[in-house]
Amino acid sequence: MARLFDVSNLEVMAPQGVPLPDTPAMAVHRGRLDLLQEHLRRDPAVLGRALAIDDIYPMALGCHEDRDLALHGAPLDGATLLHMAVEYEDLDVVQWLIEHGADVNARAAVDRSGFGGHTPIFNCV
Repeated sequence: MARLFDVSNLEVMAPQGVPLPDTPAMAVHRGRLDLLQEHLRRDPAVLGRALAIDDIYPMALGCHEDRDLALHGAPLDGATLLHMAVEYEDLDVVQWLIEHGADVNARAAVDRSGFGGHTPIFNCV
């Protein structure tokens, strides 16, 4: 099944020498199941870990300093890899994460204004 929404050109950038962080979030951005598998092998708890917005949108890649600009749907700060994959409509990654034990009922963090706390399924509805 193909990705419905291509969120980046990272796979074009990597061969051109742009150093991409070796992180689980970057593996989701890239749609790289092989990299996700390696992260899961190294850290079995990675699928349940809440990610900080700086892990999802690294400043080293030129992401904007105003972290509120990273909000394009449901907030991802304090969300899991499955939240990310659902938000980006990457069905291959979503399926892989669920097959490998990602919790479809994991709740994202709630921000200071009370926004958040949603599950990955929230964006599917």
